Amino acid sequence: MPRPESSSRIIASSALAIPRRRRARSQLATSTIPIVDGLGRARGSITAAAQALTGPKASVASKVNTEQWQTEVWGLRHEVPELRFVADRQASAASQCRLFIGQTPKPGDEPVPLDDSAPQVLRELNESMFGQLAQTQQAMFRAAQQVVNGGETELLVSVDDDQRWSWSAWAPNEVTGSAVTGWAIREGTQSRPINPDRELLVRSWRPAPEQIMFADSPVRSLLPVLRELVSLTKYVSAQMDSRLAGAGLLLVPAGIKPMGGQFDEQNKTLTFAQALAETMMVPLVDRDDASSMVPLIAEVEPALIEKIRHITFASTLDPHAAELRSELIRRIGLGMDTDPSVLLGQGEANHWSGWLIAEDEVRLSVAPVAAIICHSLTQFWLSSLLTEMGLSPADAARYQVWFDASPLELRPDRSKDAQTLHTQRIVGAATARRESGFNDGDAPTAEELRYAVLQDLLTARPELAEAILPAMGINLALPEIVTPTTPALPPDRPAPDPAPAPSADDKSVQFGAPDTLDDGPPQ
Repeated sequence: MPRPESSSRIIASSALAIPRRRRARSQLATSTIPIVDGLGRARGSITAAAQALTGPKASVASKVNTEQWQTEVWGLRHEVPELRFVADRQASAASQCRLFIGQTPKPGDEPVPLDDSAPQVLRELNESMFGQLAQTQQAMFRAAQQVVNGGETELLVSVDDDQRWSWSAWAPNEVTGSAVTGWAIREGTQSRPINPDRELLVRSWRPAPEQIMFADSPVRSLLPVLRELVSLTKYVSAQMDSRLAGAGLLLVPAGIKPMGGQFDEQNKTLTFAQALAETMMVPLVDRDDASSMVPLIAEVEPALIEKIRHITFASTLDPHAAELRSELIRRIGLGMDTDPSVLLGQGEANHWSGWLIAEDEVRLSVAPVAAIICHSLTQFWLSSLLTEMGLSPADAARYQVWFDASPLELRPDRSKDAQTLHTQRIVGAATARRESGFNDGDAPTAEELRYAVLQDLLTARPELAEAILPAMGINLALPEIVTPTTPALPPDRPAPDPAPAPSADDKSVQFGAPDTLDDGPPQ
């Protein structure tokens, strides 16, 4: 619980007094937010819109009603798993972004997290609002789900008795009422009124290009494709149902008799139809019965063979259905700014790696959604608090709610290159550890390094083992190495005669070894 004199309690008390002191005119905040990558380069922008439904900047008009296409989107989401996968994939990625109150070094720059030099009141406010990681991720996930699918969400900022801030996201159809009659949140089967003294309700949406008050979503343009995919699925399902309705009708002319004379329980001869039915039913009950492998043999007049007909009521499976379905799924991926191979399981993407987010998708899909939500919290929550604290609009504009998408970055695997370069003394050990997924806490100790050096020395110079092993803490009783000598002769055995000296007639001594080199042809 914050201390009575803490900055967060002072901020909360000031904020709670805002609605009681004044009511501002209705306000609609729109912004074009630049999206910057990790190197500070501009990668596009997103237009976001927000409007306060309660608080000092509340509108006296009722909120925009849910449009028909938004209701249809949620229905299609329950029927098209590919849409649910892509939308929830982007929402899950947005929930991994770390929210914080940041300060812009200069206008147009991306906000950076507050450091120790920032005012304590802002650091406490940041900890109170975004310090609970699980709560922030859940709120961000639900808000992103609604923005991605329906184009808008309702953000509810609350402060409790302990002056702790929190926020949550609600679907537009979960919010009822107006600024005049009061707003209410439908929690399950019951509704509860929103306390304007403790809660702030903000509508946050992606504005439509032709009418700014209405929401827009990439799913809206995919409605014809989604309808077609649902219809195709029902068409294939109907074909499968027709095959399950029965095996059809078998027309057998009279006069066909089963071979061998088969009899029923009353010892009456079975007709061919009865014998055929029994032959088909017995293997279904007993898989080991011989009839599962031996065909039924019947006597048939040659003229009757062509009269046997099998009529089926099953519809033929459309051979182009799979191709049409793949094309529709590919269009869904393109419409949602997602690589279609993720949905189709092609290339290097499969159902295990499908949830990985590429850099382009973070920039084009995830970052804009996170920016819309951050813009709403900045305009109608943070700016109001800072203004009530006495900051000028220019100073208050330096602080924004922003996000850090670095947890989503897919760094390339440079571990092998780092290890090779470390071996060549080009990069340091710390770099090799970092690129291999380790930190300096995993570095070897001085004793481990000494042991490794002695191991390498022992491998290179095994003759020094007698000196190296004790230094390694290994004491071995090595056997004494005895140098072999010429064995002595028995005392009763005379010494061998010395080799005779070469005579003067020995030509090998006079002339040396014979010349075996070819001298070439005579001249």
